[in-house]
Amino acid sequence: MDLGSSPRILFWQTAYLGDVVLSTPVFCSVKKRYPDAYLAACVRPELAGLLTPNPDLDEVLSFDKRGAQRGLAGIRSLAARIDEKRFDAVVSAHRSFRSALLLRTAGIPVRVGFADSAGRMFYTRAVKRVRSDHEVRRVLSLLPTVGINGGSISEKLSLPLAEGTSEKVTDLLRSEGVGQDETLVAVNPFSAWNTKRWPAERFARAADRIASDHKVRVVILGSTAERAQADRLLLACEIGHVNLAGRTNLQELAGLLDRCALLVTNDSGPMHIAAARGVPVVAVFGSTTPALGYGPFGKRAEVVQKPVFCRPCGPHGYRECPLGHFRCMNEITVDEVCRAAHRMLTGKRGAR
Repeated sequence: MDLGSSPRILFWQTAYLGDVVLSTPVFCSVKKRYPDAYLAACVRPELAGLLTPNPDLDEVLSFDKRGAQRGLAGIRSLAARIDEKRFDAVVSAHRSFRSALLLRTAGIPVRVGFADSAGRMFYTRAVKRVRSDHEVRRVLSLLPTVGINGGSISEKLSLPLAEGTSEKVTDLLRSEGVGQDETLVAVNPFSAWNTKRWPAERFARAADRIASDHKVRVVILGSTAERAQADRLLLACEIGHVNLAGRTNLQELAGLLDRCALLVTNDSGPMHIAAARGVPVVAVFGSTTPALGYGPFGKRAEVVQKPVFCRPCGPHGYRECPLGHFRCMNEITVDEVCRAAHRMLTGKRGAR
């Protein structure tokens, strides 16, 4: 379907940070096919600033579905605002009933989503979601429905930095006594789900080993809410690493990762930001598996995981292991993670 020479297109993804990052190839692909298109993206409000510097986006909208815009009143108010913008088409990567209902209420004539969406009946065109594909390719599979295919499709993740971001990161590191010429390794011991978290004491031992073996400075990442947990992790370390949990916004996190030779992380949003910025990744996977389609995208990554019989136990994770043994994480050793880090830092990657 050809939308004409200058269509107004909305891209919708109001799920988690990682989902948004993995959707960024859409923006370049749309503009390749429709250079004069007006392209907007709608995400959760805390993620909007991450996309604002993207030159392929003309506007970034937000849906505060768990806050000020929750409930039917929120759906109606945002739908009315979107209706005023007269979009010709919307491409929705979010499979919720609420998203599909809102977009139908907004009156956008062409509405594209996945066939397994809970709100499939509200889409004018539905695309089969291939579970065996990576999420990047699954989202891109929505685009041929609106005339974007072939050479217009790009799989490149894109998270440009806002002006001045690198300078802010340099100032932050300097305030923590980190020199411009020091090699950094970032460690992210957190995730939104407990069953996606490798035990904190093992992250502490791995951080010490990596710092000692490779003569690097380790910086601990995390959100403001995770600052206290990061403090406790550092108490278990024998080396004084730098705690930057809660010290950066998402743009600054991307800029900080640019300064790092490696990120060691759980399956999490920062893992995808690192991949988008071309930063090597060692990712520890527990209750989830890369086969679900959300592994680190690209060749500069190594996944550490165990073939436990019950994996994956769900698409996201749980507060605690459903079977009570947590073997998927407990069986991953510090040695295994450190060996993976060594391979990535020395360019001697072995088999995953």
